[in-house]
Amino acid sequence: MAIFTAPEPVFAGRADVSVLVQDRASGEALLDADVTLELLGPGGARSVVIAGRHARNRLFYGAEVELVAGVWIAAARVRRGATEAVVRASFEVRDSRRAAVAWPYLSIPPCAVVLYAANRGLRNRERKRRSG
Repeated sequence: MAIFTAPEPVFAGRADVSVLVQDRASGEALLDADVTLELLGPGGARSVVIAGRHARNRLFYGAEVELVAGVWIAAARVRRGATEAVVRASFEVRDSRRAAVAWPYLSIPPCAVVLYAANRGLRNRERKRRSG
């Protein structure tokens, strides 16, 4: 079993928590298991959801959940017939305001376009002055 989150890194708000269930012996994905996700978050936040099959990737079981910033522990409980297994993983959810830190990097392409346009305009003006 493996637990995945999307998007990566996880920011506060809605996120997708997915579980891949595989047969121990063959490694093939198991598509007929019952999967329950239990999420324990900061400040005692708790969420228990029954994971359904994904429309995007039918090999995963998953659910969309609302997460707050902090460290979360995900426990996936998988039942198939009389067999049951549990896997746990922890992950950090970042504060969504920290996403604004990327603005300096996002401003570089528009600045490059403006500088290129200014350069072309000045060159054209100089060319017209020489010829006319």
